[in-house]
Amino acid sequence: MNLVRILLIIIGVALLAGIVWWERQRRTQPTRRRREVLDGIGLEIHTDGGEPLLDLSDLDGITATSDATPNTPTGSTRKAVTASATRTQPEEEKLVVLNLLAPADQPFLGLDILTAIQGANLAYGEMSIFHHHIKGRRRPIFSMANLVEPGTFDPPSMDDFVTPGLTLFMRLPGAMKGPQALDQMLKSAQHLATELGGTLCDQRRQPLEKKAITKLRADVAKHQQRIDEAASR
Repeated sequence: MNLVRILLIIIGVALLAGIVWWERQRRTQPTRRRREVLDGIGLEIHTDGGEPLLDLSDLDGITATSDATPNTPTGSTRKAVTASATRTQPEEEKLVVLNLLAPADQPFLGLDILTAIQGANLAYGEMSIFHHHIKGRRRPIFSMANLVEPGTFDPPSMDDFVTPGLTLFMRLPGAMKGPQALDQMLKSAQHLATELGGTLCDQRRQPLEKKAITKLRADVAKHQQRIDEAASR
């Protein structure tokens, strides 16, 4: 009889220890995942010849507030993303903007974003946003900001981060010729859309269909032609 009691006690202790171990594993899983994800991204700060690449405040309309996300700054002034389309810019400069929108009831999670950007070849850097670089060069081909102002990210805190969308943008002329740069940007944007389950849109947040992509390619090609002609004079 005593032996039976001893066996029951041992079994009970083993079950209790197993429950405690499982609970600790469950609680530490986000931290472990965060560490693994952070190990996979670059945290170096990228600069262009020692000068800031650009100031996000100079890109009016790139970010916008949203009441649906807890990281929206209280009392922030709403900015229309379409403002970037009406912004006056020099003839030789062109701003290309794409938006990646999450489903209405399923915002993008921070750790999912960090995992997805690895396949998109994006590195964290200047202005606390992500950039796509040519190997050996500091100036980015394009950059990625949070759709919610002020548009920045904090990788160590991404396990608590949610957002309704992301914005990819680039200035032309840039680190490489416009058509090739656009190809790189579209490739990364489509990868992110697939990995995150989002909808790739233009700067007006309309779904980016084949016709729109064709027009965008043509516009960028014409812009590059003007740049090349100006350079040859």
